[in-house]
Amino acid sequence: MLRSLVGSEMCIRDSKCFWDLSSLEPDARHKATAELIQTLEQHKAHGEYCLKRLVRGLGSAREAARQGFATALAELLTVDQEMDLGDVVSMIHECHPVGSKSGGGSQQERDALFGRVFGLMAVVRSGRCDAEAAEAVIDSAATLMNSKSYMPPVVVAVLVELVDRLGSDLVPQLVDPLKRVLDLPPEEYNASLLQLLLHLHLHHMEGEAVLEMVPRWRGITIPILSAENMDKLSAALMDSSTPTVHPVWDYVLHATEDKAGQAFLRRLWSEVVDSGLMLSSHERKAVGFDLAERMLGQMKPRDVPVVLSSAVLSCAVNSLKNPEAFLHDRAKKFADTLSKVPETNPSLHFPLLCELSQRVNFDKVTKTGTVQALLSQLDGSGVDEYAEFLRSMLLECDSLDSNADVDRQRIWSLESMLALMRNSHIPKSEEAIQRAGQHFLMHSFFSQQPKSKKTPKKKARKPPGWYQAAAPAVSSKVQEVGRRCFFSMLAELCTSSKQREDGQSWVWLFVQDTEAMRVCPELGLFQELGEEQVESREAVLKLVKQLGDDSAQARAWQQLLSHMLMQQLTDPTESTPVLDELVQCHLQAKEELDGGQKMGRAQEDDEETEPCSMEVLVDILLSLLLKPSQLIREVVKSVMSAIAPDLSRTALGLVVRVVASTDQRQVMAVEDSDMEDEEEDEEEEEGRSSGTVSYTHLTLPTKRIV
Repeated sequence: MLRSLVGSEMCIRDSKCFWDLSSLEPDARHKATAELIQTLEQHKAHGEYCLKRLVRGLGSAREAARQGFATALAELLTVDQEMDLGDVVSMIHECHPVGSKSGGGSQQERDALFGRVFGLMAVVRSGRCDAEAAEAVIDSAATLMNSKSYMPPVVVAVLVELVDRLGSDLVPQLVDPLKRVLDLPPEEYNASLLQLLLHLHLHHMEGEAVLEMVPRWRGITIPILSAENMDKLSAALMDSSTPTVHPVWDYVLHATEDKAGQAFLRRLWSEVVDSGLMLSSHERKAVGFDLAERMLGQMKPRDVPVVLSSAVLSCAVNSLKNPEAFLHDRAKKFADTLSKVPETNPSLHFPLLCELSQRVNFDKVTKTGTVQALLSQLDGSGVDEYAEFLRSMLLECDSLDSNADVDRQRIWSLESMLALMRNSHIPKSEEAIQRAGQHFLMHSFFSQQPKSKKTPKKKARKPPGWYQAAAPAVSSKVQEVGRRCFFSMLAELCTSSKQREDGQSWVWLFVQDTEAMRVCPELGLFQELGEEQVESREAVLKLVKQLGDDSAQARAWQQLLSHMLMQQLTDPTESTPVLDELVQCHLQAKEELDGGQKMGRAQEDDEETEPCSMEVLVDILLSLLLKPSQLIREVVKSVMSAIAPDLSRTALGLVVRVVASTDQRQVMAVEDSDMEDEEEDEEEEEGRSSGTVSYTHLTLPTKRIV
């Protein structure tokens, strides 16, 4: 019998199980634990030996020894119900002395501290704790709480699991031992203590019982996580020394989800994140980004301006625009997360876009495509909402400090609206495009306080329903940018293959919108028209209305006249004579048609005759090519295509002369490349004598040919 006991003891002592408990492979540790427990069930007399060896192994820093030995200890205590848990806690203290009793250096003390923590967790996970054993665990944990700065999180993890296993029936019996852990003034609290307090409050204790444990928190109210208690919570929430989010934030962020938590979120973010984490170390700024990302997954649209605060976005922008910044990679990840939010939380799409858009040129400054990525995910209704937001950015500028800030925001708003309208990947309704054009018109061509009105009083009426006054008034600098944006959008619309459903041209539609504002006494053109210029404009408007759009030539005339009407608003001195000539040209064409000639087809005889209407029109079109406007060149190209079948010999000769002149110059340039400089001088001299000048791909007359 004695020989059998000795043999079994030697078997356990030499067992490979204890060695495998330190393995880095979880499966190996689990297998070793199972084999050890099976052996002990067969040889229960050696339970005391195994207990001591397992407790001592908790302090080993070798590989995964702490995890393996703690798991085996928890299994042993579960199987052997005769082992007293209080005695086990005492053994843990004896085997892992701390402080002056440790007798070693910092590493030995660290091993002893973690040995105690893992031992206490094994006791808790045995599932055998009653009130007495729980009190022993809590008292032991209290001695560890303030031993080292890295201990509170792991100690509180043990206590949280303890109270969860005990349940709400036994936890109220532990008020006194828990009070010994929690009874500190709020300024001395750390994040881990607050986590324990909140866990008890939310899951196991009524409000009054919780208040009994923190008597030095004077004036605290229930619930603890409320705006009224922020002065007592701030110090603990700021307790973060590593770039990770403390578990206490799980409770805090959960409290912001309902409507009642909105006031709490505003004060929390202002005092802890904006005025705390984002103004502190790099590690704490990283925590701020982590918190913002976590909020993106749960917050409501109303919370976006709070979470994407000026402090958070400023830190992100400053880090992104400098590749060498310490937080550059973290900020880039944050920007990527923002662009993907609509995939998981579609309700935040538009609020996010608006908030980022208020940071003027966010993508350009940060060298990211965050805003563009959000824009590309917009649907039709989202485009309408975003366009309305851009309009509000121009209209509502009273809160800005200086005129320069007002102009900067308004210019950004106009350019963003143009980019939105020109983006072919974003779906836009005809109504959205028209509203954008009206927005450009009203704030680029008109002022709210006109000097005088040239329109007859009988035509005066109120502004159209879509007119919106800006406050303060739009400056001339902003108006100039708005006109450039309007004509750029118009050029995009004119060259687009997609036309309006009703067949009406965009430019004629905007001309009508312009006239709706021009006849209002409350509005005035940025550059007033003289009486003769107004008369010319009225004559052209009447003609366009008569033309209709039944034929290609009618549509070409309507397009040309409409564009010149818009050009008259920017340069009435040069554009008005062109309008007069176009009206006369059209009248002449009508007379020719009524007189039996096909439009523009002159009688071919040897006598000199007055130029026909087609020759005059071609001459006008060629002269318009001299204008530095891509839009006008596209219009001329379109009109030329429409009238090409009816060109007279003389009109065609005008075009051929220009094209031939260009071809001849290109051939000469190829043949005489070695004498390029000399040839250019000769051509310039020749151009001055013949009255021509090179423009884009054509050599155009500097004077009217006809």
